[in-house]
Amino acid sequence: MIIDDIDFADLPVGKEEAFVEYVRRLKKQLGPLDRQDLEINWDQQHDCYSGEYEPRRLYVSSILAFLDEYDLDGGEIKDISGLPKVDFGVEYSAFSNSVNYIVTRYKLRSSRYCNGSAGTPILIEGSYKDEIGKHLDQIRKIINQEISDENKKDILFKKIASLQLEVDKSRTTIDAVFSRIYEISQGVNEYARDCEPLIKKISQLGDIFIKGSKRDDKLLETKRKKALPKPDDKSPDVNEEIPF
Repeated sequence: MIIDDIDFADLPVGKEEAFVEYVRRLKKQLGPLDRQDLEINWDQQHDCYSGEYEPRRLYVSSILAFLDEYDLDGGEIKDISGLPKVDFGVEYSAFSNSVNYIVTRYKLRSSRYCNGSAGTPILIEGSYKDEIGKHLDQIRKIINQEISDENKKDILFKKIASLQLEVDKSRTTIDAVFSRIYEISQGVNEYARDCEPLIKKISQLGDIFIKGSKRDDKLLETKRKKALPKPDDKSPDVNEEIPF
């Protein structure tokens, strides 16, 4: 099988980076075979392709295998490897474009992480969003009670509102969240340094976010059924018959 001729032992550790490199090596190996297949199976008399797109089907199954094994979200990618020739020929272009979209997104994301224009994406669980909202309301009440200067209040309230906007999003980043917590902390340190209840509430915010959020590397939700289930943690029974 052609896939055996591709070295995947030294792929990058990160799943996204590994996928980008995997696709590059896969295309390099299968590209010449695809061109050869098209040349051999081109019916000159009827001016049409007469083969079964075997290299392209291998490319499709190889991509799906990586997405499933690495538990990466494939967006709207569908398994077209078993379609009849005519349908496969039509659907393959869309499949290739979907793979290119994912590769491009991962490349752009990696670049943005490196130059500091993006942070690690996270999802905040719904129950914790409610807890954070209540926590911010308590902080507002303390500010309202302890700080008499209306301008200083407004500045802090705006910083809190900015954090609340991030919390309300379906998807945000660690950088966006903690930079806003930092801004609130700086404001409290400047305007209410001696207010212990307020300082305590601010310090608790970070802990709530850590408990209630998780990293999110997904692009779009996929409905494609995986070909193989995830391996379980059970050790094989040494007494079972070996099927060969």
